[in-house]
Amino acid sequence: MVISCRDLKYKAEELQFQHVTKVQKEGGDIQKATEKKIPAATILSEIWKEKVKSRKDEIYCINTNFLDLILVSNRSQEWWAEFARVGKLVMEECAKIF
Repeated sequence: MVISCRDLKYKAEELQFQHVTKVQKEGGDIQKATEKKIPAATILSEIWKEKVKSRKDEIYCINTNFLDLILVSNRSQEWWAEFARVGKLVMEECAKIF
């Protein structure tokens, strides 16, 4: 699985747009909504859902049809922690580009 700076930037923009749209519908202050930064953990979580969890049947090591549910659950937590740690480092480097 490859995640590029572009993926991170687009996901951040998508989440920002969703947030601004929600604030606008509620009649809130759009200026403040556009200034609010989406947390890195939220961006990475959405990418994890799209690129990993949505493909769990294709990825053997998280497929509970082949492996024990408890094992998959424990390992998935470890992988998510590592993904989030590395993802934050990648986001810091991408911030230098964008």
